Amino acid sequence: MSNSGRSPKRALITVSDVALLLAIPVLFLFSWIMPVHLWSQTAWGLATLRNTLRPLHCQAERARLAILTHMRLQGRALAQSQRRFHQNRVLELLIYLRAQKPRARCPQVSLQGAEQLKQAQRQGAVLWVIPAVGSGLVTKKALFANGIDFTHLSRHFHGVSRSFFGRVALNWIIVRPETGFSPKRLWMDQGGQRNALRGATEVLRNGGVVTVSMSRHGAKCLRLPVANGLLELATGAPNLAFSTGAGLFPVVTRQTTAGTFEVEILSPLAFPNTSNRKQAITATSSAFAEIVENLFLEDPSSPVANFLSIDQNTVKRYIST
Repeated sequence: MSNSGRSPKRALITVSDVALLLAIPVLFLFSWIMPVHLWSQTAWGLATLRNTLRPLHCQAERARLAILTHMRLQGRALAQSQRRFHQNRVLELLIYLRAQKPRARCPQVSLQGAEQLKQAQRQGAVLWVIPAVGSGLVTKKALFANGIDFTHLSRHFHGVSRSFFGRVALNWIIVRPETGFSPKRLWMDQGGQRNALRGATEVLRNGGVVTVSMSRHGAKCLRLPVANGLLELATGAPNLAFSTGAGLFPVVTRQTTAGTFEVEILSPLAFPNTSNRKQAITATSSAFAEIVENLFLEDPSSPVANFLSIDQNTVKRYIST
């Protein structure tokens, strides 16, 4: 394990912050008045515009996707997958902005696998949420709508930006609608991580449910092979489950139609029969990484791509050939 996944250093403000600040009023208007079935076309158009304005970034991203998928994506399929990745980023923003509209029905959600949590009531359950379009909001809404009491373990930079400006002026876009469905939230802010982990441990030992989003930032991280790259994975979720004896459940989110999502709680990951924490965490995290890999190869345009890294020299060699 490595400690390279600690919280990133924060800038005062970034170019992305300024661009998002300018775009928010327009996206807010779109999300509130535009029918959901038209969002995909709008997001696709914005993704196309983004690629036109940033051709070098577009080229590098396509090379990265081609390498990560073992060259399975080429030509038109590669171009569409890269564009769809940015389309998904716009769609996610629209979902979060629409969710702040009074009595908003979007996103509509369904939940599968909830019966497993009832079986785990005595030992507690850690839900390890794999990133997908809108998964942060959708998962919480699905649990809330099904009457499942849960506590979310969250990082202090959770949102659309990690800069000082972003935390104050932009991250409410993500945090506000999520809080409506997850009022119990433990913040892993700088200096307060022990208190948050202590609170999560108490919830689990009382048979409760704790949700943790997959992250690359944590006190301990593993670098695991996924697709043709490396997944840097914070191991807070399996550590919590191992320490408390709670079940560790991967959670997958899929969009079925425009604005409609299906959340599935998968079967719990089994820890190997060993008292060696490092071996147990590594084995269970590797099993989780296999699920992540399958989801990425199923849809390379998913947000999972953000968590995969490859050598930049490999990307340069691909572009030059």
